[in-house]
Amino acid sequence: MKLTSLSKRIDQIQEEWDSMYFPIDFSGKAVNYNDFLKTDLLSNYFVEDQEYHYLNRFVPCTIEGVILDKPFNPNDLEPQENLDQKTALDIIDSWDNYHDRLSKVMFEGFEYKNNDGNYCMIHFKGKALPLENDPLLGYYKTISNLIDLNLTLTPYGAKISGL
Repeated sequence: MKLTSLSKRIDQIQEEWDSMYFPIDFSGKAVNYNDFLKTDLLSNYFVEDQEYHYLNRFVPCTIEGVILDKPFNPNDLEPQENLDQKTALDIIDSWDNYHDRLSKVMFEGFEYKNNDGNYCMIHFKGKALPLENDPLLGYYKTISNLIDLNLTLTPYGAKISGL
């Protein structure tokens, strides 16, 4: 599902309304989607009392904003005599944590690049996505500012946007 403007979303809701035999909460859906579009990109968010760092909208990361690399798949482990139980459990926990965070990413197609060891940025289709006021790169403040990028929402992003 694509990220769309509020007016396009209202048109979609109207089409849903017209095709149904029972009324839907037209104004509620429009208000919820509008609230989603106004979300500050630099604010952390909560899912079922679990806090997620704002970067997790784009790539899996810890609550501190440390980007998570895709861990070793525990299913690829071959039995080894020298692999202790704690190490095996750590590998499984790392895999589970990564996939929990990945399941809460809202937008598809973003990647993390570490340019010089100290300076890191989220990229989309090879271009940096500036999330801070940078006169050379521009500024994305809210989700609505991302509409022109023609983003695809993840299933989770579609769910919380109300689509």
